[in-house]
Amino acid sequence: EFNNLDMDARRKIVSKGSLDISFELAYVYYETGNYEGALSLLSGKGGTETRNLEAAIRRKLGFQALKSHKYESALENYNRLNSLSSASVSDQYNFAIAKLMTNKLSNPKETLEKYANQKIPEAVLNYAIYLDEAGEGAKATQYYEKYVSMTTSRKSEEIRRMIASKQRVWGSE
Repeated sequence: EFNNLDMDARRKIVSKGSLDISFELAYVYYETGNYEGALSLLSGKGGTETRNLEAAIRRKLGFQALKSHKYESALENYNRLNSLSSASVSDQYNFAIAKLMTNKLSNPKETLEKYANQKIPEAVLNYAIYLDEAGEGAKATQYYEKYVSMTTSRKSEEIRRMIASKQRVWGSE
């Protein structure tokens, strides 16, 4: 039906005047959560719109994989996202976490500190945990406190109680 419209009418719908059904269906799949179906429709296609849609899909798939502890899948999706040149700082941080969880992150302390210093709350908390597990309790406490000051979540209250407990054990208030 779209192709039966005159060119002016088609340009009002799509600026180029032509409709890529595969791309449109891929977008619908993306909107409805069928990310794998969307990727299959985009494979082999070029163009800015296609790269942007693939980046959005890879971002969602990478985040879902991280949340469900499927770190290899997260690595694959964030690596592709980076190659599309549209990875945000948060995406790059998530990529670093996936690498950390698969023991593929060189210099984890420096990398985690770099993201923690960019004031990403989750990065601050993860760096504090990393320091705590590495036996650097005093420095970890500083980052726990930084996390608490950045957030107001329930997790923040748990961290606040933990800091108080550690300070009592170490004898510093």
